[in-house]
Amino acid sequence: MSRYELLYIIPATYAETELQPVIDAITKALTGLGVTISRNEMVGKIKLTYPVDHVRYGYYVLVDMDLEAPKVAALNELMRLHTDVLRHSLMLKDPKAKPVFKLNAMEEIDREAPRRSDSAERATRERQGAAAPKAAEKKVEVNMDEVEKNIDKILEGKIV
Repeated sequence: MSRYELLYIIPATYAETELQPVIDAITKALTGLGVTISRNEMVGKIKLTYPVDHVRYGYYVLVDMDLEAPKVAALNELMRLHTDVLRHSLMLKDPKAKPVFKLNAMEEIDREAPRRSDSAERATRERQGAAAPKAAEKKVEVNMDEVEKNIDKILEGKIV
């Protein structure tokens, strides 16, 4: 048996109280395939990179499990056909690999990045402003008689 990691997404159209029965149903289906689950953890609600079936948010669930290699195709088919799973990813877990991040850190992904302070934006504008002229310094005189003549020519069809 090899160690695998399964990450699947349940659409956020479900309320948080409705999630546990869905997770239990998927866990039951996995154990029916002969999977030994060592960790079944809800990561959290995260915004998807792009909408999938008009869904913008999803609940991510991470499962560490032991599975025999011939049953991988059956597991992929099970997850693909499950109506409550939006997307899934099954990966062979390297026992030597160290985790890149803690699961608690994924909760921070969904939050907006802190806004830059006004002083930082002002400093950036000052650095960039030396090369580009400011809008206030650039005044253009408009002769309304010229504009009206050009509009008449356009309407007559002389200028295209």
